[in-house]
Amino acid sequence: MKSLLLLTAITALILAPHCDLLAQNRHENFESYAQVRDSLDILYDLEKYTEAIDLIKSVYGLFPEDDFELTRSHALFCRMAGLYEECMDVFEAGHEQGYFYFIIPRMQKYEPFSEFERFDDIVTEDARLRKEANKGSKTLMAIEIPDDYSPDRRYPLMVVLHGGGSSIDRAKKHWHSAKLSNEYIVAFLQSYMYMDLITFGWRTSDKRAHGDIKKIYDDLMGNYSIDSARVVIAGISAGGSMAFDLVINNIIPVAGVFGVCPGKPQDFESANITAAGRKNVRAYILGGETDFYLSNQNEMAEAFKTSGLKYEQVVIEGLGHDYPEDFARWIDTALDFLIDYKKHM
Repeated sequence: MKSLLLLTAITALILAPHCDLLAQNRHENFESYAQVRDSLDILYDLEKYTEAIDLIKSVYGLFPEDDFELTRSHALFCRMAGLYEECMDVFEAGHEQGYFYFIIPRMQKYEPFSEFERFDDIVTEDARLRKEANKGSKTLMAIEIPDDYSPDRRYPLMVVLHGGGSSIDRAKKHWHSAKLSNEYIVAFLQSYMYMDLITFGWRTSDKRAHGDIKKIYDDLMGNYSIDSARVVIAGISAGGSMAFDLVINNIIPVAGVFGVCPGKPQDFESANITAAGRKNVRAYILGGETDFYLSNQNEMAEAFKTSGLKYEQVVIEGLGHDYPEDFARWIDTALDFLIDYKKHM
């Protein structure tokens, strides 16, 4: 009993500053949306969903450029609190503003909504808005070059594909390392395919995406001093799956492919894998022990082994479907394996 009382006291001391911060923010103006997001993160961790909803309602309109993200959080907390009618109110109001949320009925999180008649109309409208947005969307690129970049020197290139439900900006927060900063040209690609209003996804065997990426690759090779023998394509989750798709199916020529928690591409024929191996393509698979795509990664590794394609597979103990904490180190480790530096010295 004494141990339990001590644990309760310690927990109260840890949470007290957070609770004070939240109480203060409810009565004072936030200076940035980041402060709102931090407060909502705390409430989420504390499972104080109704308090989070109250906070959201109190700051609507304070940061107009972030209103969509706020409505998305509003819907999340309503769902977590079991307030399904209010959640659908949020979706409907968002749709009137042109917002869409990637509402897919087969997703487990939307199972409780199936009993509401109006949910079908919400799903239909969400899909319509997303389809309209995709008609005018484009695959985008952001490029980073070394500080000492010179057209007289040829640089290795890494093409980075974000994960599903992500973006260039999110990818940039993770894909950085000593080698990338000092040696590589890095091209971040963002899919044309909207998921919700501000996030995007990849789908393997997507001819539109294949064409866009090939054109971007050709533009990169024509406009920057790149060593075509030292090109790596990389990505996480759906971006990792797409990276393997592009390589195995010979959409763009690369020396190596680096997938973080990737799934297996839809088109994964042994003949194509063998052909990639004959071109000396190498593959690096980094996954987690509890990653739900681990079985896919094991299948790919076995196919690479059978086909003679050089590969390395690493499974990190305790990691799920996520970046490892020391990801920068793993980037450089993967690059050391994928690019034969001695050959290019």
